[in-house]
Amino acid sequence: MKYLFKGLLLLMLSSIVSSCAVIGINAKRKTPHKPGEYPAFTLKDTLWGKLTPLRSAYDVSFYKLNIGVDVENRSLNGFVDIVFLAEEIIDTLQIDLYENLKINKIIFQDRELQFFRKYKAVFIVLGRKIHPGEKHTITVHYEGQPVIATKPPWEGGFVWKKDKDKKPWIGVACELAGASLWWPLKDHISDEPDSVQLTVSTPQGLFCVSNGILSDHISEDNREIFTWKTRYPINTYNVTLYIGNYRHFQLPYLKDDTVYQLDFYVLPYNLEKAQTHFQQVIDIIRFYESAFGEYPWWDEGYKLVESPYEGMEHQTAIAYGNRYKNRFGSSFDYIILHETAHEWWGNSVSAGDYAEIWLHEGFATYSEALYVEHTEGHKAYLD
Repeated sequence: MKYLFKGLLLLMLSSIVSSCAVIGINAKRKTPHKPGEYPAFTLKDTLWGKLTPLRSAYDVSFYKLNIGVDVENRSLNGFVDIVFLAEEIIDTLQIDLYENLKINKIIFQDRELQFFRKYKAVFIVLGRKIHPGEKHTITVHYEGQPVIATKPPWEGGFVWKKDKDKKPWIGVACELAGASLWWPLKDHISDEPDSVQLTVSTPQGLFCVSNGILSDHISEDNREIFTWKTRYPINTYNVTLYIGNYRHFQLPYLKDDTVYQLDFYVLPYNLEKAQTHFQQVIDIIRFYESAFGEYPWWDEGYKLVESPYEGMEHQTAIAYGNRYKNRFGSSFDYIILHETAHEWWGNSVSAGDYAEIWLHEGFATYSEALYVEHTEGHKAYLD
C-alpha cells in the first residue's frame, strides 16, 4: 500500500508539472524569497527596455524592408531603410539588432557611417548634428541566421518547418522578444511607424504573406519576390511574414451595403476543411464590430494565415495554427476568437510600454467572454 501511495503521488506530481508546461507556467523562474525583492537589472536590460535619450530623440515614420530568405541555411540577407524625424538635436542614435546578426554597413546621405554595438543596441554616429524637424533616412545592410523560436509565440523567433508535402513552411513571432531578432529598427513598443513596406525574396514556387496589401509579385532567377505594404500605424512586433505552399480563398463580409472580402491562406491539403471552418470569422467580426466599433483596418482587409505555430495577432495577417478545432463543447475556435479580438485590443488600442501589456491581453480575454455570452448565453459567460 505504501508503494502504491508513492507511485500515485509521483504520477500526480508529474501530471502537475506537465500541465504547468502546457499552460505556460515557467517552473524554472525564480520567485523572490521575501516581498520587496526584485530582479537585478543589468546594462543589457536597460539598453533593451529603456527609452533612453538616444532613442527618444527621434521618431520613426517609415520602415522599408528588403530581405532575401535562404531556406536551406535558415538565414536572411538584406537591408532596411529607416525614415525618421529628429525630435531634438542629435548626432548619435540607437537602433537595435540581435547580436547574432551581422551588420555589413550603415549608409546615411551616401556615406558609410561608423557604429559600435553593445549587446543588441547599435549606436550610430551620424557625422553631423541633425536638428529638430529634420527628416532623414539611414539604410542598414545586414545578414545572418535569426534566433529560432523554442516555444512560439511565447518564446519568439523564426520557425523553419516543412508541411506534410515536405514543402518549406516558415513564420516568425516576436511579441516579447522584439522585432530586432530579425531586422534592424528602433525596437521600443512606444514608437509605431506610420507605415511599413516589406519586400521578400523566396525560393520559386513558394508564396509569402505579410501585413497590409500585396502590391507586387514577380518571378525571376528562380526566385519569387513579394512586396507588401501597410499604410496604417503598426506595432513593430506585428510586422511579420509567412512563407509556404499556400492556397488562397475569400469569404464575403457584407456591411452597410458594402461587400468586403476576407482573405485566407492555407496549406493545400487543408483547403476544403478551412473553407468550412473559417465561416465563423464572419460572425466573430460582426459581433466585435457591434461591441467595439468598426474593424480598424478595412482599407487593408482581414487575413487569416495558416502558421507553423499556434497563433499570433499580426495586424491584418493573423497567424492561425489550431488545427481547425473548435473549443470543446462550443461553436468557436479559440485562436480565431482571441487573435481577432486583438485587432481592436493590442493592434488598434495599444500599450506604450510592456508594463501595460495587460491592456492587450486583458481586453482580448474579456472579448472572448462577451462572445460566449452572445452565442451561448449569460450562464456560459459566467462559467
